[in-house]
Amino acid sequence: IIVTMMRFAPQQAARAASIAFAQQAAPAASVAAQALTARFMSAAAPGPKPANPEFSSGPCKKHPGYNIANLPTSSLGRSHRSKLGKERLKFAIDETKRMLNIPDDYLVGIVPASDTGAYEMAMWNMLGAKDIDVCHWESFGKGWFGDAISHLKLRDTVEVTEHTAGYGELPDLTKTKSDRDILFT
Repeated sequence: IIVTMMRFAPQQAARAASIAFAQQAAPAASVAAQALTARFMSAAAPGPKPANPEFSSGPCKKHPGYNIANLPTSSLGRSHRSKLGKERLKFAIDETKRMLNIPDDYLVGIVPASDTGAYEMAMWNMLGAKDIDVCHWESFGKGWFGDAISHLKLRDTVEVTEHTAGYGELPDLTKTKSDRDILFT
């Protein structure tokens, strides 16, 4: 599974996502595109359902004539760090940018389609605009706290407050502040 990612300033993220999504979902002047844009820009109910009820983020209906024998297999079993693996990743990134009309100065990345990949992607793109309360209570969460501090260098730009507890315990969540980003690791 491939997850694409763009790094935006927080104020631009929703607008950019709505434009990219709406341009691919339907012609810009259509009601569907306007509904999709409105959905990304508000907390309103979702727009129209897809015409194909079998569409989903998971396994989807295959195109007519699909045959697994037609898929290239030269990269199967190869590391993403190999020359071929890097070429295939670059191709996927370049094609994603082309198909979604993503501006040249925006980046697209491919990350693991796992909870870890998704969480780290969210951390890297959502943290840093506001002060942060970080709540962690086991070694894995403490590692994410360390990443937020060392890799994102958050303490250079915002106030970071750590709330921790031992195994089997939760930190005192009443000490978190609602006007800050709250990170549960």
